[in-house]
Amino acid sequence: MASREHWLVLSYWANVDGMACSHHIDDRLKHLRRLGVEPEVITGACGPRPRGWAGRWHRVPSVTATGYQFEVRQLTRPMRKPWRRLARLLLTLPVLPMYSMEKHVARLHSTFGWCISAAAAGLWSTRNGRHGLIYSTGGEMSAHVAAALVARVRRLPWIAEMQDPIVYQGFGHSHFSRQVARWVERLVHSQATAVVYVTKAAARRATLRTKGRAPCLVIRPGAEPPAVGRHVKRNDRMELVHVGTLAGKRNPGALLEALRRVAERRPAIVREVRLSLVGNVDRRCRAMVKRFRHPDIVRLTGKVSRREAMRLVSSADLLLVVQHQGRVSEETIPSKTYDYLVSGRAVLGLTFRNAELAELLRARGHYSAEADDVAGIEVVLERVYDRWREGRLRVEPCPDYTVGRATEELVGWARGLGAEGRLSADAAEPAAQQAASVEAPVPTGTSGPGGGGGQ
Repeated sequence: MASREHWLVLSYWANVDGMACSHHIDDRLKHLRRLGVEPEVITGACGPRPRGWAGRWHRVPSVTATGYQFEVRQLTRPMRKPWRRLARLLLTLPVLPMYSMEKHVARLHSTFGWCISAAAAGLWSTRNGRHGLIYSTGGEMSAHVAAALVARVRRLPWIAEMQDPIVYQGFGHSHFSRQVARWVERLVHSQATAVVYVTKAAARRATLRTKGRAPCLVIRPGAEPPAVGRHVKRNDRMELVHVGTLAGKRNPGALLEALRRVAERRPAIVREVRLSLVGNVDRRCRAMVKRFRHPDIVRLTGKVSRREAMRLVSSADLLLVVQHQGRVSEETIPSKTYDYLVSGRAVLGLTFRNAELAELLRARGHYSAEADDVAGIEVVLERVYDRWREGRLRVEPCPDYTVGRATEELVGWARGLGAEGRLSADAAEPAAQQAASVEAPVPTGTSGPGGGGGQ
């Protein structure tokens, strides 16, 4: 048997149910092994070690007070309320003075300090020289800081994967936090062997911001095809389903207003349409639902397991992607989009200034409208409703974006690394072309199969 490659994987989030950045790496691990890569994972303390990973899965706690308190809160969530409060008080009281100082002086995200313990664990794991590559992913920038140190000390090639652009992780904390995020982004683009992004816009803008020398590749994360059978029978009610968190500027306000307008003209919708919001919903969004004129239409399901969420996806008639109405949405694609595309259900993307996502959906027979365009959403909803009544609201599962294909692309690219830890010329050229290319601007109206913007 040929010897297997060994990769050191650093990701703060791993094996945490309901966490998109955890699912990103969780789903890839079995495909890495299928392709001849033996991953050794260093992750935070929030997720349990999966079965069969003894010796290759290291749960490393944070060494800072803010990180420690954050992890205590995460680990005590399953406890009942009175006991949860007591456990948090007893466990965090000793670090309260240090926590207060860190929170008011540095004001960094609680997970940033994990880079210290992760780097120490990474240096220990790579002491025998068997690892051939460092792979950092998982959303939090602390994983990339730790990977940078390990790769530099051990002189190993390093692939950094950005699920969201690092620079936005500093927003909402402090000026110092924003400066740190910019520094980490420059560090990645100057020291990493290669950088992976999930959208062309994110790769292009980061390259322009940092002027770094690391080549970039765009790899769509993909999703695992659903284990449950494909739903084909039309429901008695048209089921609209959104899976995920709704909070702040990612909210159902415009959708509810558009639904109200359609219902005023076509009262049958009140009996024939149901909107299920599955996942965490903040107080403001709950207030929007409470004020909605037709409460029988909307159902709040609360947070469910990933398996249950996929079951609801497979039984829906229309799946909803709702983007945050902020600048970060111009460079990101919600990971649930790929779960939706492989499900074989129709998708409506409420996008925010994101031509790349809108075009991705439209090109595969789905629908899109701007997240703040009530009139545009109204037009699409009515069109979708008519197609549902006619039995024509059907699309084929998209085979282009699967986890297996994304992992094959990542591994194939990694194997193009030269002996000096730099990409070979053949591997670097297509990566640079992908990062530089930008899809043509897309009209901000609505679209669907055979329809133009605003039709």
